[in-house]
Amino acid sequence: ISAAEADNLLSTGFTEKDAQGNEVHFGQRMKDHFEKDHSPEEAIRRKEHLPHARETVRTGTRVEITGPAGEKRAYYGKYFSDNGKEKGFLSIVDTKDNEAFTAYRSPRKYMEARGIKNKKAKDGPGEQPPAAVLQALAAAGGLPDYRKSKPAKNFVNA
Repeated sequence: ISAAEADNLLSTGFTEKDAQGNEVHFGQRMKDHFEKDHSPEEAIRRKEHLPHARETVRTGTRVEITGPAGEKRAYYGKYFSDNGKEKGFLSIVDTKDNEAFTAYRSPRKYMEARGIKNKKAKDGPGEQPPAAVLQALAAAGGLPDYRKSKPAKNFVNA
C-alpha cells in the first residue's frame, strides 16, 4: 500500500488477532516510531509494508523475548515467497499493552536467532498476501533493525 494509506490506517488504529486469539493493536505508536526513529525514506518503506506486518501477526509464529531492559516483547515472524525467493518479515509487539511498535523485513539468520525457525515460505491458499503486496515487498528492499547485531536472550515459544 502507499505510505499515505498506511498513515491513515495507523492514525485511525486497528486490531488484528493472531492464531492463538491474542489481539494486537496497530496505531499511532507504530507511525510515530517510523517517523521519529528512521529516515524519511526508511519510514516510507516500512509504512508500505503494513500489509505484511498485519499478515505476520495473523498467521506468523509468535515468540516472546525479554529485552535488555527486562521488557517483554512478542516477535511475530513469517516467511513470504517473493518470486521464488524466501523473504522474512517481523512484527514486534510490546506485551504490556499488546501494541505493535515496529515491523521490518528480516533475514532468516536474524529470525532464527529470535526463535522463529519453523515457518518456511508456503504457496498454499491463505498463506500469501495479494500479489501487489509481494511486489511492494520486492521493491522496498531491506529494512534494517537496531538489534540486528545483538543476540536474543531468554526467548520462549508462546
